[in-house]
Amino acid sequence: MSLRMVTVSLALSLLAVGPGSCQEEALPEGTITCPGDGAPMVLIPAGSFMMGSDDRPAEQPVHEVSLDALYLDKHEVTNAQYKAFVAANPQWSKANVDPALVTDDYLKSWTGNDFPAGEENYPVTFVSWYAAAAYAQWAGKRLPTEAEWEKAARGPEGNRYAWGNDWDPPRANVARQVGRTAEVCGYPPTTWGLCDMTGNVMEWVADRYEETYYGHSPEANPKGPEEGESRVLRGGAWNYFEDRSSNAYRFFLVEPILNRACTDFIGFRCAMDVVAEE
Repeated sequence: MSLRMVTVSLALSLLAVGPGSCQEEALPEGTITCPGDGAPMVLIPAGSFMMGSDDRPAEQPVHEVSLDALYLDKHEVTNAQYKAFVAANPQWSKANVDPALVTDDYLKSWTGNDFPAGEENYPVTFVSWYAAAAYAQWAGKRLPTEAEWEKAARGPEGNRYAWGNDWDPPRANVARQVGRTAEVCGYPPTTWGLCDMTGNVMEWVADRYEETYYGHSPEANPKGPEEGESRVLRGGAWNYFEDRSSNAYRFFLVEPILNRACTDFIGFRCAMDVVAEE
């Protein structure tokens, strides 16, 4: 077994029993509430979409992808939600966390086990991919795949940005307008009801990064390459401008180390499979 696989297994084995799996308790407008972390989730219907763009080699070629239905968190995981995770899993507190799973910057903006005053509804930042994956499992969910994330961000219209195809910075926390993260859902949602798919923070997804993956990825439910030392980040951020804020833009950390928690513009949201009724 590779060191990478051992580290991932270690990360997930450090979890305590979560507060409960998500239940598909239907609410209006295709949303549900996840008892695992109390997050509202939005239904992304099954179907095909055109993934990628001609902007950069890593986004080429534009290709059709077919996906099963899924639920996606309405907004990025917040400080308050992550604090509940840490309280239930003290091995993920700043004082106790395994340094193989995070760097010294883990939860850098927090004091001990608490986030800055008044920022309970801001996205949690300074979290590594391992931390994001562990939170998702605790909540009874998972990280979305890169394809799932892009389809959700594009919406039924196939938009370039969360709101449409034309760059319009006031529609999101981008281009250093605010100068830092902002409270989740402070801007208009997408057609499907998702918040901050463009801007605020970049979001960890499940897939490993490979620049040429689109050239040989499967048409149905792609999950990324089997090898790779970094995971993909999506969605632009508060400090990103037009060229790095499109729904097709792919980012990864350099050097590609999964335990890095080094910035105030990286966070995540979770996904959940839709279980067919028997």
